[in-house]
Amino acid sequence: MTTETLDAVARATALRRYAQAHDKFAELEQVMLQRQCPHLASIAHALALIALRAWVADQDDPEPAA
Repeated sequence: MTTETLDAVARATALRRYAQAHDKFAELEQVMLQRQCPHLASIAHALALIALRAWVADQDDPEPAA
């Protein structure tokens, strides 16, 4: 494998993990709302947004840092 291929694989793995983190915290937010815990739901919401923002930031940068 070339360095470019390894970089692409690592980048795809990172993007997948950001998406999984977002899904996990978004689901937790819904559970906390169901359990009448709005404070915990807001924390889960904030964490989901952080994961989503990281995913978008990585998508917006087509060239990985050298």
